[in-house]
Amino acid sequence: AMNGKQVAILSPTTVLADQHFQTFSERLKKTPLSVAVATRLQSDSANRKTFAGVGAGSIDIVIGTHRVFSRDVAFKNLGLLIVDEEQRFGVRHKEHFKEKYPSIDILSLSATPIPRTLAFSLAGVRPFSQIEEAPRGRKAPLTEVLPFSKKLVKEALAYEQKRGGQAYYLASRIHTIPKTLELLKKLAPKAKCAAIHGRMPEKDILAAKSDLLGIPVH
Repeated sequence: AMNGKQVAILSPTTVLADQHFQTFSERLKKTPLSVAVATRLQSDSANRKTFAGVGAGSIDIVIGTHRVFSRDVAFKNLGLLIVDEEQRFGVRHKEHFKEKYPSIDILSLSATPIPRTLAFSLAGVRPFSQIEEAPRGRKAPLTEVLPFSKKLVKEALAYEQKRGGQAYYLASRIHTIPKTLELLKKLAPKAKCAAIHGRMPEKDILAAKSDLLGIPVH
């Protein structure tokens, strides 16, 4: 980007895209680079403004979801594509940029690479590198596989609250979320609880995210 090229960062979810936007905006605020985000959570007018800037070259880095694949998106001088969680995107999505911008560099990131990517790498068609060390200060996660226990869930939630942490509870089905949320509120009555899933209206997702993460939404 500092060399006058544009960068596109593809994220599989709107929440992750917005988190990337927050991080990039904070780290690059002292540089002349402009950063924008484009997802379905932004209004149509906001996305149109972003893509107009992308086409004009006034936006250096754009972070987005599948919305970036739309026909109305045309970069003025795209030089680098970063695909976060590559396994979440299909071959057609990735080939889209290669065909449209044949000279770009592509950096694919994945903790669980798909067989096609592994085959390319092992055959030497695509160079790859591995991050074998955790970031400094990062502790290995403690994982336990146990029978479901309300007592255990309650103790885990209480521990996180005591240390000022947050807890993420994954429900297996959308229709079970209301009952699960009700249970969690009983187990941790002093905790602030909210639910998010892909079928919620966008305004509800934004409200829950802003409330839980404590950051403004865009």
